[in-house]
Amino acid sequence: MEDPAKIEIELEETKHNLKREKEESMQVMNSLSSLKEELERTRQELQKLKVDPEGAVKTMDDTIFKTKFEVLVPHVDDGPPISTSPRLRSMSEKRYVKFANPATGNNNNGPVVGMFLGRHPSMRKKEKKTDEEEEEFDPFGYWRNLLKEKGFAMKQLGL
Repeated sequence: MEDPAKIEIELEETKHNLKREKEESMQVMNSLSSLKEELERTRQELQKLKVDPEGAVKTMDDTIFKTKFEVLVPHVDDGPPISTSPRLRSMSEKRYVKFANPATGNNNNGPVVGMFLGRHPSMRKKEKKTDEEEEEFDPFGYWRNLLKEKGFAMKQLGL
């Protein structure tokens, strides 16, 4: 006879797996229903195009076209992934984001590029000094000039 503790553990695992499969089937049903709705909307749009093709051209020019981008969103769950099949897992992770295309035409409202082509003043190329102009490095030059302005000499201070 089997140990009742093992049977109880196996029962809990089975319950957990059943719950996970139920959640997975609900996700599949939700995605199927959203796909059906999208298909129905597309059919209606096609019917409108078939009924009035000239009017459709006018309305298509007025509408903003949408572009779909897939964005993968990682799961926040700490537990194991809900789906074991890669196809179902990818369906649950994909999210669609729609962006409107920019208005067509010759609306050239872009930034003026000519304004920004110059270098930053600190990055400008400095002219090299000739040997005659080149001075020796003086670590106390700043302080020496400051003291001269105030009327002191380095010798008076003992430096």
